[in-house]
Amino acid sequence: MKRMVSSKVFGTPVVLMAALAFSILAGTAASSKQKTITCPFLKAGRVTFEVPAKFGSMPAEIDFDYPAKARQFSFRDGNLSLIAMDEGDPSRVRIVISA
Repeated sequence: MKRMVSSKVFGTPVVLMAALAFSILAGTAASSKQKTITCPFLKAGRVTFEVPAKFGSMPAEIDFDYPAKARQFSFRDGNLSLIAMDEGDPSRVRIVISA
């Protein structure tokens, strides 16, 4: 079940995706088993990033329509939580995912 709610927090549009169907694709790097997470939303939207190799680390890059930097990240026991802020203005929330 996909659910998309758009709201304003601190005057900034925030994308909330609860109970979002996401897929995990195993990477094909020869030296490591890097995992990539892709979260689809709406018709053509998606957020993609690689799971950090080290526990407690943040995703290095997030493929999203706007430049965003992860501030909180957790991916354990099949549960995903990600909060990312605008790279140019860290007070603007860009992505909130709970799945």
